[in-house]
Amino acid sequence: MKKILVITFSIIATIAICFFSVQYIIGALSGLNESATENGRTIVTKKSQALQAEEKRIEDKARLQEALDQINEDYLQLKLDESPSEMKVIDVLHEMVHQKVKAEKKWGQIPMHPKTIEQVNKVIEQGNFERKTELLDMVEKWEDGNFSTADEDHNFLWSIKEGNVGKAYGILSLQEEIKYIHDHFID
Repeated sequence: MKKILVITFSIIATIAICFFSVQYIIGALSGLNESATENGRTIVTKKSQALQAEEKRIEDKARLQEALDQINEDYLQLKLDESPSEMKVIDVLHEMVHQKVKAEKKWGQIPMHPKTIEQVNKVIEQGNFERKTELLDMVEKWEDGNFSTADEDHNFLWSIKEGNVGKAYGILSLQEEIKYIHDHFID
């Protein structure tokens, strides 16, 4: 009888330990979006911080889209001839990418907008340019919303134009880009 009690108690204790261990592990892994209090201060969990950062990014993207939607339609019509020179297309791309990059000096601006990207892409596709492949690759990234190399794109175009002032040294934050749009394209 004593043996049965010991075995039963051991089984119950093992089950309880497993249950609480699983609960602890699940709680730790799920990164519950709760706060803990330590010395009277609220500490936000890492998941909560990550969620807040993602929410801010989504809000900023929505604000960017709002700004893009407010651009005067006149700015969205590229004034390109039917068959512009490669240098004219490079000028347009260069002025478009100014919206995305940090640089000491920027001369000229054209909105980096789905409509302008589409227009310049058609011109490049129809053109017979020495750098057609590189220009198409760049614009196709932009069409996909990929501006992660905008500073490199700028400097590629800038070097073709033999620029000596205004080399890009980074990418604007969404807030900086929104300000740029408001400063240059919203009447």
